[in-house]
Amino acid sequence: MSKILLRIFLVPFEFIFSKLNNWQPIPGSEEKIFLINLKEFKGSTIHLQDGTVISTGDKVGVLHLNNNHIIDLENSVANLYRLMDYEFTKLSESLDQNYRGVKAFYCETVLYSLLCRKGFQASALPDNLLTHIKGFWFKILKNTFTVRQSPTKRNRKPKTCWISAAKLKKKFTS
Repeated sequence: MSKILLRIFLVPFEFIFSKLNNWQPIPGSEEKIFLINLKEFKGSTIHLQDGTVISTGDKVGVLHLNNNHIIDLENSVANLYRLMDYEFTKLSESLDQNYRGVKAFYCETVLYSLLCRKGFQASALPDNLLTHIKGFWFKILKNTFTVRQSPTKRNRKPKTCWISAAKLKKKFTS
């Protein structure tokens, strides 16, 4: 299926999905690369490298790459890396006002190597059918929304990436 046909399908799907899940852009961001949804954490306790412990009931922010906006940008790895700096700086600036009580932020992504360079901690998702479906979905998104002419043959498995609010603030506050 061509990239144009995939975009015709995926752009409205992403828009509707983001509205139904109440994904919001980072306050003050002009780029709007990431969308965030706040929720109560449910799951096994997570210990982050900076000593932060995420337990059931803690408030966390879920990061989502805004694929509809990525289409309009030059989305090379170098530019995406620069945009992440901008977005995480805006997020750290808005922690006290808009994200009070949020203990950490996380996402599931195949871009974990970029996020690890930004201070995130990556961990493997369970090796199950849902993880394989997510990996396939992320590969479709990546191949559809990147500028590269030929899609990648590499089948990278998604990982969960976490960063505590305290570490985000320390690393990205100017």
